[in-house]
Amino acid sequence: MKKLSLLIGTLASILLLSACTGNNNATTSDTSSLPETQDLPTLRIGMLPAENHIPFILADERGWDESNGVNLEIVNFSSPRERDAALAAGELDGVSTDLIAVSIAQQAGSNLRPVSSSHGNFVLMAADESIQSPADLKGKNVILASNAGPEYAVAMMLASAGLTLDDINVMEIPQVPARLELLQNGQADAAILPEPFGTIATAQALHEVSSTRTLGLNPFSIAFKDDVINENKEAILALFAAYNQAVDYLNENDQAEFIDLFIASVGYPEELKEKITIPKFTHIVQVKESDFNSVFAWSREKGIYSGEQSFFDIISNNVFD
Repeated sequence: MKKLSLLIGTLASILLLSACTGNNNATTSDTSSLPETQDLPTLRIGMLPAENHIPFILADERGWDESNGVNLEIVNFSSPRERDAALAAGELDGVSTDLIAVSIAQQAGSNLRPVSSSHGNFVLMAADESIQSPADLKGKNVILASNAGPEYAVAMMLASAGLTLDDINVMEIPQVPARLELLQNGQADAAILPEPFGTIATAQALHEVSSTRTLGLNPFSIAFKDDVINENKEAILALFAAYNQAVDYLNENDQAEFIDLFIASVGYPEELKEKITIPKFTHIVQVKESDFNSVFAWSREKGIYSGEQSFFDIISNNVFD
């Protein structure tokens, strides 16, 4: 973890993050019957550049948020800590996040509650061909973000090989794009990345070692605070309706219809246009109890969360009542 000044230039060079705020003037049919945006409730959702946000981006760009009765404002961040600081400061209504961040918020006394799961994936990438499985990481330098979803993901991958975090050399890099650049520059042996960075890394001669999806884990969620859930239940339902509408469109249409939007907004390089495969998304569903229990057990073991609350104490089902 040498020259941290590399982090500054990385963000601009890999992603066009500013484009992710969306464009609601796009290609739906007649919008004259839609309610005025200023008359709709607004939900400001904090997100990182990742593939699980594609349905939100499409719903926002096509105006399906407004046609379902809510104004979605996507607020982009380059690291989980920046996103979570904005949530704590009251600048966001909700976050697309992971359950580690939820455990941190709960420990701090915030009633941040997962309202649904999210279709995410953490991918462990390496350049050295000798690293083909998590077992090969022993003694290696691995880039991650500590006390966050990326560290949980690496811990679970190591556990699958009978190893722990003590068996690797952790390099702490919170910013997602910077992890990829440092790995490309040979300053680490492996790095944990959310998609689409795994796809980008594969195109740059790096290879996948493991992933949360491979392990059957899904620690990702969409979460809101209690007051937002209680006061804006209908807005959250409208947001999820728009998300589901986008999922149906993504799954039923050729990706040539929408791939240019994601090249601009999620950060896929233009030269990967023909290599990108958009995953099959699912409708909004609640977090699985097994995923919750896995994350919170690890969070307690790490000393992040010391509470005794269970799945049913923390998960919110109020929106779907």
